[in-house]
Amino acid sequence: MQYTFPRRACLVFLLLTTGSVQAMDISGTIASTLTITDNSRLVGDVSCANTTGPCIQFGADGISIKLNGFTMVGGGNGGPPSDGISTAGQSNVSIEGPGSMQFFTTAVVVLGTNNKVTGIVAVNNGTFGMLVNGSGNILEGNTLAGNGGSGGIGPNGQAQGAQLAISGNANQLLRNELATQQSENDVTNIAIDGDRNILEENNTSGGDPAEVVIFTVHTGNVLRRNSILGGIFSHTTPILDNNAPGSNTYESNLCFFPSVGPSPAPCPGFPGLSGHMNATSTPLSPSQQISNLIALLNSFHVGPSGQSLLNKLLDIQDKIMKGRLGSVCNDLAAFIREVMAQSGKSLTAAQANQLIAAVNQLGTTLGC
Repeated sequence: MQYTFPRRACLVFLLLTTGSVQAMDISGTIASTLTITDNSRLVGDVSCANTTGPCIQFGADGISIKLNGFTMVGGGNGGPPSDGISTAGQSNVSIEGPGSMQFFTTAVVVLGTNNKVTGIVAVNNGTFGMLVNGSGNILEGNTLAGNGGSGGIGPNGQAQGAQLAISGNANQLLRNELATQQSENDVTNIAIDGDRNILEENNTSGGDPAEVVIFTVHTGNVLRRNSILGGIFSHTTPILDNNAPGSNTYESNLCFFPSVGPSPAPCPGFPGLSGHMNATSTPLSPSQQISNLIALLNSFHVGPSGQSLLNKLLDIQDKIMKGRLGSVCNDLAAFIREVMAQSGKSLTAAQANQLIAAVNQLGTTLGC
């Protein structure tokens, strides 16, 4: 069945059937996959009740969907999840923020060529934050945090989770922010299974066992001016390139990894690669780090909604100063959860990522 709406149609507040729709305003509950065939936008928050197939998928080339600052929530928040938005093999389509997506299996699935995803915040999705299977696609200015915690199947068949996974060639990842949560492990921030992909000016933190992984038999990938800001586990590797030196190109990436013993992890972790600025150094003491965290939070002028965050940091500071460290790791995890909840609200996504990166570093120093 096909539903056709004029461009100035009244708002659609409840979508209960599968269908293909032209230009429309979307909000409310989507019970089964909604296929769009013309430019569309959210005009309110969306709850996705379907458990198979994506919540929204593209049904034509060259169109866009705009989230307009609203939130899409999947069934993973208390029910079986599905994917959020899929390009479904279409080309030259765009998924545009600002807007957030959470509790899906994968928030954004890019299937096809020459598509673009910008300004999306993907948080707490089960297998991947974003998955690309195609070529010539661009992901720019997105924020991914706390995704992949369920441990998915990587693009090369490995059992793992990832914030962002690329399976394809000549894609571009530009100026994205990626941070795993303190409680996660076996979650890589960026996993690459393809050739000639460009990673430029991305910021990552907290990945395990590596921030960036390039799988075997892949060449021509370029990593340029990325900031890799340390892992929460002592065995984390900045960049794990499973190919011979020279297969992929590294230009002026900055790694900051706290020292673990006398031989801190190099930047990158794969021997023989060059073209990096290695900023590995011994971190500040826990008391210095928590003081800096408090100062950082205060610099954001969050207002009344930030008092709970400040109280948590002050409590952690008191425990560190008194040497009562038994519950501090759990306290740090609770702080990160609250930061994630405030991201896009009282905190910007960039501010939330700064706080999470600093907490991850403190957790590493404390052995969390």
